[in-house]
Amino acid sequence: MRKVVAGIRGLLGSVFVNIVVAIAIFPVADILRSNRLTLADTDMDDRFDTSGDPSLAAFRRLTRTSLRIKRTIGSVFHQAGMTGAQFFTLIRIPDEGIPITKLAARSWADPGNATGVVDRLEREGLVERRPADGDRRVVLVHATPAGRQRIRDLWPAYEGRVRRVMAALDAAELDELNKLLEKLSDSEEPNRV
Repeated sequence: MRKVVAGIRGLLGSVFVNIVVAIAIFPVADILRSNRLTLADTDMDDRFDTSGDPSLAAFRRLTRTSLRIKRTIGSVFHQAGMTGAQFFTLIRIPDEGIPITKLAARSWADPGNATGVVDRLEREGLVERRPADGDRRVVLVHATPAGRQRIRDLWPAYEGRVRRVMAALDAAELDELNKLLEKLSDSEEPNRV
């Protein structure tokens, strides 16, 4: 179930997709090794998507769709010299600032990855770290005016690209997809810091 939840999180635009891919691919690699097969010997999508296990098939389709959507939407960020992880981290920073561990949880990243993303955003002048007012031991991440402007600049293109991707589904299908994703997401929460 955790693999499926991770796939959902990736679909929703998190940096968690890389973990999903690793989780999805490693069991396949183990199967290929145990059967002494190589990738050239089999069509992985056909062989593993039609395994008869609807959970596995749904997970692999969800992962594949998530990666395709990530690439499509990622081009918006790439054109602005950013990554999706940077954009999604930046938009999750509240006006009052946020500790890096809470920012990591909000962006479904582990603290080590979030720190690297924040480091890059800070080098670009899009965020800054400041001590908290009441406790100077706590460091808060704040978006700079340039960071807020970058969000405003990218948001219309991001939103337009998401709408184009989702245009394949009608209103009823989108409603059903949202219900299913919410149900799946609520079924099991991965461990978080």
